[in-house]
Amino acid sequence: QALPGAMCNTATRCLHLSVCVDGQCQCPAGTSIQDGVCRASTPVSPGSDCANGQICSGGSLCINKKCTCPPGTQARDGQCQRLLTAKPGQACTGGEICTGGSNCDSGVCICPIGTVNLQGYCQTAKSSLGGCETNAQCTGGSYCDTKRKQCMCPAGRIAVGSVCVPLGG
Repeated sequence: QALPGAMCNTATRCLHLSVCVDGQCQCPAGTSIQDGVCRASTPVSPGSDCANGQICSGGSLCINKKCTCPPGTQARDGQCQRLLTAKPGQACTGGEICTGGSNCDSGVCICPIGTVNLQGYCQTAKSSLGGCETNAQCTGGSYCDTKRKQCMCPAGRIAVGSVCVPLGG
């Protein structure tokens, strides 16, 4: 006689509903070894142990004895859900992952200090676009501040690279 999980052969009688398959007493489908006997498997959520035949639920798969969500998904509320992303300026209130170098702050993906959102990516901002004497020497939407002798972006715009872009935009 042998318990579920133990080695067996044609002369061995497997106990507790288990059957000898490929030299091992195995529990039938829909059951798993629990406390040395075959019992009805109860679904277990992502992240749970599945080493003894437990049924993984929520879209998870038993990988390396753990119920694991497939690539591109993450466990949330017992379910494997698709990873959602948000660009700078977009909401991140539902667990979205901020992209483009931004971080979730107060429910919005924002660019770090010293950077601005340019086409969905946080880009380093420059405070100066170079020296000048006249507006003709300034490019990228900037003008010449003759007192400072510096090309400057107009109000509401910031220098990114050599171009003035709208703040936040």
